Amino acid sequence: MDEYELADSSPPEEPQPGPREAMEDSAAREHKVLLNKKTVRKLDLILLPFLALLFLFNSLDKSNVSSTAPPDEAVGMNVDGS
Repeated sequence: MDEYELADSSPPEEPQPGPREAMEDSAAREHKVLLNKKTVRKLDLILLPFLALLFLFNSLDKSNVSSTAPPDEAVGMNVDGS
């Protein structure tokens, strides 16, 4: 058996990144955050107008259905609307 198996069963530690790798990692993180913000903004610009129209049509539909429904008194009484 070699010394690694006798001493510890954990793998050897990876070397710490140097300043250049840390800077590249930081730049990659900043790029990812910027890309995330752009994506959310683009989705907002596409989805929000569509959802606003859906909300408008929903409220128009509800008001239309409620105006065509017979009054509660006439339900089940065979009363014509005229």
